[in-house]
Amino acid sequence: IGRAETDVCIRKSCCKIPFENKAKSLVGFPPEWQYAFCDPNQGVLVKSPRRILSLAGLVIRRPMLAAFQTPGYQYFHSFEAAFSSVQHEDTSEATKLVESFLSHVHGSDAMKSYPKHFLVGRRFCFEFTNVNGMNVAMFGVISTCFRESSEAETDIFMVQYDSDCIEIAAKSLGTTILRLHLISSEQAWGGCISFERKARIRGRHSVVRSIDQATAVEYWVTPDMRMEEMVEQDDGIKVPMLTILLRGYKFVFSAHNDDEGIAVSVSCISMNVDDGTADESILKPGELIDLGVFCPLSDSDTKPLPVFLLKNYVHNFSIDSYAGDGNGNVYDLTEDAKGTMHLAATKKVLSYVRSCNDTEVPTIHGGLDPSGKVHLLFGVRYRGDWKEYTSIMEEE
Repeated sequence: IGRAETDVCIRKSCCKIPFENKAKSLVGFPPEWQYAFCDPNQGVLVKSPRRILSLAGLVIRRPMLAAFQTPGYQYFHSFEAAFSSVQHEDTSEATKLVESFLSHVHGSDAMKSYPKHFLVGRRFCFEFTNVNGMNVAMFGVISTCFRESSEAETDIFMVQYDSDCIEIAAKSLGTTILRLHLISSEQAWGGCISFERKARIRGRHSVVRSIDQATAVEYWVTPDMRMEEMVEQDDGIKVPMLTILLRGYKFVFSAHNDDEGIAVSVSCISMNVDDGTADESILKPGELIDLGVFCPLSDSDTKPLPVFLLKNYVHNFSIDSYAGDGNGNVYDLTEDAKGTMHLAATKKVLSYVRSCNDTEVPTIHGGLDPSGKVHLLFGVRYRGDWKEYTSIMEEE
């Protein structure tokens, strides 16, 4: 038997070992936190846009103690989700925590803090639309870059949000956001560009002037106005519709019936009577339009993964529209008794967005906002390949 086959056999055997028998202390985290590498396919069930580190099968758990009850556990299916759930003293302590864990897992090849990165110390902005349809702009600073070596191209970053933004989001908008988050390289570059465009920074050493076409970028743009409503079709059935106004254009996302059920289509028209920008793209490379919160729509939509799997089994595995936050939870938009979409979800056009096939280029993407809610985003992702991006945009 070859080495590759041996490794596969060992991994399969290890996956069958109960968590308690292979769990190790989570270096750098509070006492009694543990981790183990389990079946990677279980992590697939929890669709986690938060996962940016390549740690397939990683499961982290912490004790959840309640008065007069036996200890329970909260499970995380990504290191990023576990990191964001901890109240860190400062960025220095948080940086050491990340370095300690990665060193424990990867040894000498682990990512380490790289303070010389161009983005470290740069201002950052993450803008999104909350569940009530209000726009939120979280400002902060890129505090740390992690990379394997000075020549490495794959980085992850730590962002520290401003305390004023956190307070305003909590008091005025009802949105809870923790101070420190780990983000991808695409989000870091995009967030810094977003801040500079808001602050109208165009200096010689700005991020906008320093970036090149080989750098992948992603940041969200929020609509100038948005409206969700139920509209009546020719057959008398009411379906949801989302109207978005952005940069002089009107986007209409409407649900309609086809041979496979309810689908979603989009139209875009210019609001400028004398439109001389027909050949210009509405979005800059890296920009994605935030269509709003896909899930959860209410507290009852959040369920532990085992509870959701049992519910799905009861309903003959008919529930296939769900996403996870990486915290061992599943966002479920269906009724417990019937397994059909609940009332609040039926009034959201985003609930009817379908997955594309392998030959189609996706223009709707999932992403997590800083509060942990799943959003749907409209646009073409920029992965650092200008030729690929322009080719897709021309086809679309």
